[in-house]
Order: sequence, then C-alpha cells, then structure tokens
Amino acid sequence: MVGDLGNLSADAEGKCSVHKEDTIVKLIGPHSIIGRSLVLYSGEDDCGRGGHELSLTTGNSGARLAAGVVGISS
Repeated sequence: MVGDLGNLSADAEGKCSVHKEDTIVKLIGPHSIIGRSLVLYSGEDDCGRGGHELSLTTGNSGARLAAGVVGISS
C-alpha cells in the first residue's frame, strides 16, 4: 500500500533509527507526502491479518504515541 512504511522497533530507551527508500512515495509530484500525517503506534501493525476486530481498520497496532504532519522548512 502506498504510504505504509511498515513496522519499526525501538530500543529500551524508545530510540529508533531507520532509513527507508520508496520508489512511489515522493516529496513532490502526484504522490507527494507533503501535508500527510505520520503516526507512531505502541504496537506492531498486523496488516489486517490478526483476526482482531481492529485488524482491518487500525492493524490492531495499539495506542497512538505521537503524530505529525510532513512538511518542508527552510
């Protein structure tokens, strides 16, 4: 799915470092992510395959820990 960047893991201190490359998601053009949201959840996204009532809507990924909007600054 466009925009689904997969699951990430953080260490015991809550730190996570990641490098992702995507050939569809871009900063400019018709597939720009500028103005789109980024949400961090407490659990792992089961990608709709978990059999839980929330699997098909949220991936049963737990509480929202943080959220923001992608933008460009100078």
